[in-house]
Amino acid sequence: MGKMGKMAITIILIIIIIIIIIIIIIIIIIIIIIIIIIIIMIIIIIIIIIITIIIMIIIITKHMHYCIQNIYHVYYTTQWNLIIFSKFSHMTLTSLDEK
Repeated sequence: MGKMGKMAITIILIIIIIIIIIIIIIIIIIIIIIIIIIIIMIIIIIIIIIITIIIMIIIITKHMHYCIQNIYHVYYTTQWNLIIFSKFSHMTLTSLDEK
């Protein structure tokens, strides 16, 4: 092999090394893009979870408010019924024949 043969082999080796470096850079870029996509997906999942929790809190709060209004109404009515019942509890039902 002469000088030209060694030079051709050197040029081929340099081209192979450059191609390997380009492939490694492309793989690194793909890995970075995948990591960015995963981070974006995690952020979207966290946002969806937070929105779901907020919606559930709003629904539970509205339901609690509804229940409290109804329960208070029943409680308030029951108290009045007890007061009225206690006022008139001394009265008994008797027929006119018993007197």
